[in-house]
Amino acid sequence: MVDCFTKVAEAESMKSQDTESFASISFNRWNRQHGVPKSAHGDQVANFESGLYRTVWYLRGL
Repeated sequence: MVDCFTKVAEAESMKSQDTESFASISFNRWNRQHGVPKSAHGDQVANFESGLYRTVWYLRGL
């Protein structure tokens, strides 16, 4: 993930690339350090395009 304001990039290892793992890592790690993002941009990979992840963003009001 990259912070658009500071351009700080952070990487996190994942055992699998399923939606649940990505959502867990992004919300548990990124949000604790940086707060809830106002927007998100993905490169059209399944992790961002899936119904579950879109639902999580919708529920967060993003």
